[in-house]
Amino acid sequence: MKKAQFIWTLILIVFTGATMAIEYNDTLVQEFMKKSLGEPVDSVYHAAVPFQMGYDAGGAADVYQFKRPDGNICYITGGLIGESQKPSDAGNYELLIIMGQGEEWGVNLIRMLAFSTLEESFNSGETMDLGSFGKEVGFDAILFDKFASTTINGKEIGIMLVIGITKSELKWKFKNSGDELLKKLKENGLYPVSKPNRKSIIK
Repeated sequence: MKKAQFIWTLILIVFTGATMAIEYNDTLVQEFMKKSLGEPVDSVYHAAVPFQMGYDAGGAADVYQFKRPDGNICYITGGLIGESQKPSDAGNYELLIIMGQGEEWGVNLIRMLAFSTLEESFNSGETMDLGSFGKEVGFDAILFDKFASTTINGKEIGIMLVIGITKSELKWKFKNSGDELLKKLKENGLYPVSKPNRKSIIK
């Protein structure tokens, strides 16, 4: 390859890479969020230290709110899209929890999980035990589910829902599957909203 051709190829690669970069505040991403979640609420849980500063520096994800037609609030991280997450069936995604208004523990939960998405692969149907934190929030574990996804500039962008589940539901999931538990939650009207301290659907 001639020198001039190599330089132009390099410029093209750099330029294309720059235009292909996608972040949470991208116009197309915001349109996708509104279509999937509802009307944005003019109130943001801003982190004191930006997420990009890292966990050791005390960084945390900002959390945005969208109001659903049923009155519940979508609490969703902002800033994970564009980061190098571990592979997931939701693509490059933000974390979502849906709860009643003012349920700030949900904000803390998805903030706590945000850095984990850079180190662990989370996929639909998988669960996570909340340990002692679960006693504070009224759930023993959470179940992941790809809530929505789209393709922007050839890249899959998604929303990963976390929904609270009980100890007996977690045990049932291990005997059956996460997909089957998601079906049971939907059949019982318990999807996609997390309701603390609710009765288990597993007897």
